Amino acid sequence: MDLDWTPSRLDAVEWLLSQEGLALSVPALAVGLFAFGRGLIAYRDESRVADIATSPIGSLPAGEVRVSGIIEPAEVTLVSPLQSAPCVYYRAIVRERRGNTQRTILAQERAVSFRVRDRGGSVRVVPRDVDWNVSSRFSEQTALDGDPPVGLALNRGPATTVALPQEREAAIAELLTIHQAVPDPGAILGGAMEGGRRHYEEARLEPGEIVTIVGAARPYRDLAEQLAGPSSGEDPELAADYAAALAAGRLETSPEKAWGNAAIPGFGIGRPSRPPELDPEADPETVAPAPEARAAAASAAERFEIRPDELVLGPSEDGRLVVYEGPPGDAVARERSTFLIGLLGAALAILAALLAAAQLSGALA
Repeated sequence: MDLDWTPSRLDAVEWLLSQEGLALSVPALAVGLFAFGRGLIAYRDESRVADIATSPIGSLPAGEVRVSGIIEPAEVTLVSPLQSAPCVYYRAIVRERRGNTQRTILAQERAVSFRVRDRGGSVRVVPRDVDWNVSSRFSEQTALDGDPPVGLALNRGPATTVALPQEREAAIAELLTIHQAVPDPGAILGGAMEGGRRHYEEARLEPGEIVTIVGAARPYRDLAEQLAGPSSGEDPELAADYAAALAAGRLETSPEKAWGNAAIPGFGIGRPSRPPELDPEADPETVAPAPEARAAAASAAERFEIRPDELVLGPSEDGRLVVYEGPPGDAVARERSTFLIGLLGAALAILAALLAAAQLSGALA
């Protein structure tokens, strides 16, 4: 078979084998190694999630387990910043591009404790040191004229809501109600500044969705010490400040001292069980009668306090907690796809390394 080695093709091959060709081979080598590294991590995670059978929550054993079920809110839920959706986890990023420059306006990731329920029961999930495998729900950018994208509904209220029990009729009415998104273009995260465009991206997990979780099931008391300090994923400077404050005794030793009136049962929801400390010019709060105060305190303790012997799902002592959206089969397939991409990255890295060696040998010759 004859190959048509035209001058343009010969020039391209000559450039590729020359030292100038390093501008292509070196980035290709870096991309290949990065994909290969991600593939190795995915292979490890795939083995972990695939080799553990799903444990029924009703008979959950202590130790490393895999559970799968429907998300239920625990005490509170988050309100996502970009679409104002109730959720137990979100990751929100807003970037603005102006000409050839790009800046990040918002990069936020939050999670709260939640429960996962299957047919046999439910278990509390303590989101600490978590690998979140959650895809984006919303990924849009402003129009060329600066108008915000459809579906953007910025949260202008509280960041959390109390997950109070809801009557069946009220829940049905809420689901059937269409909430019109009317974003404010003048807000800080609204429309893009003149001459720039903004990209909005949000991933989240909402109550009612199916998740697969791999972690350690153990009594809550065993997590107390681990939960007392900063997470390993937090800012090192913040962790150092926390450790210094803890050593110097500058941290408050009781909820009353740390939270003030917010530590009073019934304060903010209903009536406080004891008189709060208010500014002299403020309107005094009505204090609940003794029986009602005791009932409110008991209800708050039952709802918001975790029993030390309650079995919870959290990170293992030497590992992490891995959360996947969807059933176990989807989790395994996602990791397997990443692993296959990693193999392609390894092949690309090998070819790029061979090419770079040829380019360097030609330069040194």
